[in-house]
Amino acid sequence: MQRRRNRGLELGVVLLLSEMMNVGFRQIPTVTLCTIVGQVLLYLGIIQVPWEKWEICISAETILKHRDYKRLFFSTFEHGDDMHLYYNMISFMVKGRSLERRYGSTNFGFLLLMISVLTSVIYVGLGYTLTEVLHNSYYMRSCAIGFSGVIFALKVLTSYETPPGREFIGFLWVPTRYAAWFELILIHLLVPNTSFIGHFAGILAGLIYISTPIGSIMDGFISSLTGVSFTLLAEGPRMSLFACLSPVKDPQYFLCFIFVKSLIAFLATPIEMPQAGSGPMNRCSAPILAN
Repeated sequence: MQRRRNRGLELGVVLLLSEMMNVGFRQIPTVTLCTIVGQVLLYLGIIQVPWEKWEICISAETILKHRDYKRLFFSTFEHGDDMHLYYNMISFMVKGRSLERRYGSTNFGFLLLMISVLTSVIYVGLGYTLTEVLHNSYYMRSCAIGFSGVIFALKVLTSYETPPGREFIGFLWVPTRYAAWFELILIHLLVPNTSFIGHFAGILAGLIYISTPIGSIMDGFISSLTGVSFTLLAEGPRMSLFACLSPVKDPQYFLCFIFVKSLIAFLATPIEMPQAGSGPMNRCSAPILAN
């Protein structure tokens, strides 16, 4: 099936290109630049793929029931409209420039791929868990697209790599370490049709990476591929898995505790899927959310 779109230069795309020119294309590291350009070309339809954006959105139902695993990766790079693309890419450009320069393009590229998939897996796990706990199949069918979840994960990583301080978000100065949480709530309150669960999944992905042995495994895998020693977290050893399984003092680790408990419950519970909506199988029966 031939893909649609071939859009013109909409406002969001023009604003993004203008900002990139102001920063300077040579000042944007390779992987960050290619990731931004690739998503712009995909949005414009210059990169042709055999699906519409609503046919690639990710939900727990499409992964666990229909086993459409490509959505774990490709849904991340689709965007609902030009302003969705603009805000995501501007935010990613800031974080990508910082992290890629610190850890090198090759390491950062592999890290970005793994964080993208990890965020999607957590999104699916949260959708299933919320459906089971709240007995509401909406969370199973809630479909999302966009790069915001990955950006929230990178925001967590960046906050752990910068000295303690404060960040101005919206109308308040908040501690850098907790800026992602404040932004999560602020976006949910002020921006309609955004995926709270998708953003939350990104924060959890960042915390799991920097705070648990999963991050160490990812580091080791990246090092084996690149031949370069790679440890993102510079503050010391990661929290052990057993520490993550019990309440701890840091509120962020407490959320890690919640996620791991939910994941254990998810793995231990037989999967009984709620009935899908009456629409076509390749489309979402719940609204598509901007992630």
